[in-house]
Amino acid sequence: MRTLKLIALLAVAATFTLGLIAGTAHDKARAGTYLGPDTKLGNGVVRAWVQLDRKGNPKSVGVTLTEEALTGLPAAHGDHGPEYVLPLPAEAAQTPFDHVGFHWNPQGHEPPEIYGLPHFDVHFYMIPVEEKLAISPEDPAFKEKAAREADPAFLPEGYVSTVEPVPQMGVHWIDPTSPEFNGKAFTKTFIYGYYDAKLIFVEPMMTKAFLESKPKFSEALKLPAAYARPGFYPTRYSIRHDAANKEYRITLEGFKKR
Repeated sequence: MRTLKLIALLAVAATFTLGLIAGTAHDKARAGTYLGPDTKLGNGVVRAWVQLDRKGNPKSVGVTLTEEALTGLPAAHGDHGPEYVLPLPAEAAQTPFDHVGFHWNPQGHEPPEIYGLPHFDVHFYMIPVEEKLAISPEDPAFKEKAAREADPAFLPEGYVSTVEPVPQMGVHWIDPTSPEFNGKAFTKTFIYGYYDAKLIFVEPMMTKAFLESKPKFSEALKLPAAYARPGFYPTRYSIRHDAANKEYRITLEGFKKR
C-alpha cells in the first residue's frame, strides 16, 4: 500500500514538474521582437514592430528605418508629405496601438516658424485606418467632435491644445515647455492627438537632421493621470541610431499596466 502511495506521489510530482517546464518554455516562446512588413522609404525601408516579454506583455513598440531610407526621399506632396501606413504585427494586440502612420514632411508643416524644417511625424494610432480616414471636414460634425475635450484625467500633464483640427488626426496637444516653443530650433518633440474627446494617437516628431546626427536619445513621457481604456501604455520614448545594423529606431518603451 505504501509503495502504491509513493508511486502516486511521484507521478503527481513529475506531472507538476513537467507542467512547470512546459509553462516556462511557453513563456520563453512568447518573448522576442515581432516585425511588421517592410515598406519602401527613399532608398531603404521602414517597418513597425513590437517586443514582448516572457509573459507576452509589451516591452516596447517602435519603428525602424534603414540608413538608406534617409536618401532618395520624395519631394513635396501637396501641403504635407506622404504618409506610409505601417501595419503592426498581430503580437501587438496587447498594446493600445492599431497601426503606425509614418509621415515624411520635406517642407515641414504648420506653424512654419516652429515646424517648417524637413521632418518625420510618427503617429502611433489607437484607432483603425477606416476610423482615421473618417476624421474629415466632410463630416458635418467634424469641428464639433474636434472641440470635445477629454476628461482632464485623460490629458497629459502640462500639455495644451492647439485647437485647430487636422483631417485624419483631430487636435494636437503640445508641451509648451518643449525647446521649440522657448527660443530653440525644433529637433524632436512628443505630441498627443485627440478627437471626439478620446486619445487617438501619440506622436514622436523629429527632424531629418536630428536622425542624421545619429542620436542616442531617451526621455520620460509626461503622462495622463489615467486612461479611458485599461491596458499597457508606454512611459518613455527614444530615438536611437544603431551603428551595427545601420538603422534608426523610434521607440515607445517602459510599458506599464494602467
